[in-house]
Amino acid sequence: KDVPQSISVVSDTELQEREVKNVEELVKTMPNITGVGGMYEGISTRGLNPSIYTSSNPVTVYVGGVAQSNKDAAYIPVTNIDHVEVLRGPSSAIYGKDSIGGIINIVLKEPTNEWSGSVGAEYGSHKYMLGLFETSGALIDDKLFLGLNGSASKEDGWIINDLNGDKANDKKNYNFGLNLKIVPTDRFTIKIYGDLFHRQDNSLDELFIPQSRFGNIEAKHINLETPARVKQTSSSGALDLKYEFDKFDATSATTFRRAKKDGLYDEDFGSKITYLDPDHYGLITFLNSKNDTFSEELRFSSVGEQSFKWVGGLYYENEKQVFGPIGDQYGDGGRTIVEDWPSVNRAQTASVFGQIIYPITSKFDATLGGRYQQIRKHTKVDYFSYELGHNPGAPAFSMDEKATFRTFLPKIALGYDITDELNIYAMYSKGYLAGGFNFYTTGGSREDNKFDAQTSDDYEIGVKGSYESFRFSTALFYMDIKGTHIFYTDPNNPNIYSTANADKSKSMGVEFEGVAKASKELDINLAASLLKTKYGDYINKDGTNNKGNKIEKNPEYKLSLGASYYAPMGIYTRLDGNMIGKTYFDAQNKLAQKSYFTADAKVGYLKDGFDVYFYVKNLTDKEYFSHIRDRASNVLITYGKGRTLGVGVRY
Repeated sequence: KDVPQSISVVSDTELQEREVKNVEELVKTMPNITGVGGMYEGISTRGLNPSIYTSSNPVTVYVGGVAQSNKDAAYIPVTNIDHVEVLRGPSSAIYGKDSIGGIINIVLKEPTNEWSGSVGAEYGSHKYMLGLFETSGALIDDKLFLGLNGSASKEDGWIINDLNGDKANDKKNYNFGLNLKIVPTDRFTIKIYGDLFHRQDNSLDELFIPQSRFGNIEAKHINLETPARVKQTSSSGALDLKYEFDKFDATSATTFRRAKKDGLYDEDFGSKITYLDPDHYGLITFLNSKNDTFSEELRFSSVGEQSFKWVGGLYYENEKQVFGPIGDQYGDGGRTIVEDWPSVNRAQTASVFGQIIYPITSKFDATLGGRYQQIRKHTKVDYFSYELGHNPGAPAFSMDEKATFRTFLPKIALGYDITDELNIYAMYSKGYLAGGFNFYTTGGSREDNKFDAQTSDDYEIGVKGSYESFRFSTALFYMDIKGTHIFYTDPNNPNIYSTANADKSKSMGVEFEGVAKASKELDINLAASLLKTKYGDYINKDGTNNKGNKIEKNPEYKLSLGASYYAPMGIYTRLDGNMIGKTYFDAQNKLAQKSYFTADAKVGYLKDGFDVYFYVKNLTDKEYFSHIRDRASNVLITYGKGRTLGVGVRY
């Protein structure tokens, strides 16, 4: 209630009630934030979208203190979560890693002296199977603690490849996590966190169709000439050292993350069409990438119930992303041509950040914060085009470029306690997303392939209340965005896509969240948001202007209503309804998903540690698009999942 920013908090109980398994499901009921899985996974919020050649989301996901900002292989665990904090708006003054749109912080459970845990299994539609466990406790009371958790799942998929009769989008996931806590003295704590995650998708959920057939196609049947597969792995670790002085705490957080992705795709995605001329055939795409990220954060913060609160720190990050082989293979007049864009992309970030909260009076607080950062980027790419079986020879095009992005990001906020239960606030903060270079290119100069940083000036006012049977928060925001990162397809070669900058954009909206305890057994949740976005000058490659168009991937409104009921005898139920407003998927505002409604439900019996339950997602089996990508005369579309049922047991 007392933090001057739009925040959502989700407990582990609610995550289990809603059967949340990924980021997309996590943010479904939250105002002005959406997630997309599959080939073009990412998180959009308040008119801000992922930037393709920075591999960044506008929202950074933290799991156990490790940033999952690279959108490849980003995930949330399905076990060992204590709660989730979601901050909307720039979060540059209180976190080591900068984030232009917000933070999703997955706070994990900490082991205690008492050993506890759970084990469970689920079975559902399309032969979905899930097994999970978590356990934690003290190896030496008050000194040495251990936590272990993991899960494994598989699913046959719901799309059939008519060429062989097999399921075309089956999936397998598993993860394993470790928490170790050492307390040598009352003042000194050591925490070690490790996590391994693996995901394998045989094919994807995308279909490639002509624009003339958009919205009129059978989504459950495709024709994949090339068996598609995608494997993603993520291994991460963190070492936290914390020492409690009399007046402040000092913390060192060292993290490492490696994300790998290996993919092979039938580039026409089973539609038996091609955007090339009739002499070209058999198009496939291959993608191999590895991303290593190391970070070190040194943080100092006030302690206890001091009226004057502060936090500050230093942050360093080194990221290396290697692509290759990455490209296409297709038939051309009896020959097989290979196009390959191997590249090495480096980024080094150094920053200093801090924030103070000063009590002007007993009811009136002022918050001042800021961040100064420098990001150095280096991109080296070679483009090859050659006949399969032949030596690639010298690259047809090469680029070796560096750029440095420096900025200062201020933050100021005022908060006033009208009563002990009711607070109002006003905030200004600046957001920043560094630029870079297009590395999927066949030519051009440095300036042709460079894109500048994106910035946002964010203004927000809000009211928060916390009463015995009702708590709520509402916020009104306005964003002035400059240098918006835009994603476009080359009209002369739809297989080439690039990032550039629009001149200016604007985003404004309102958000509301509330929880009411209607009775001892019944809770009611409501979340709603309205969003209005508009591009400034944004010239397409064909010379037309998108000025005045809405920013893609951000719904015009969201409305979620949920209720959870726990009967004294152990029976419980939860029902959620979600209305998603019209969403455009291209800057030209030609491709859109109309507003739609979905509902999810769960019923269970919880007694003496046993939990037996039944759930259904997308109760009405609503068909909708979760993503659409413009590919010249064709579109690549991702359908939302239809109705699925499941049963589970947990002890």
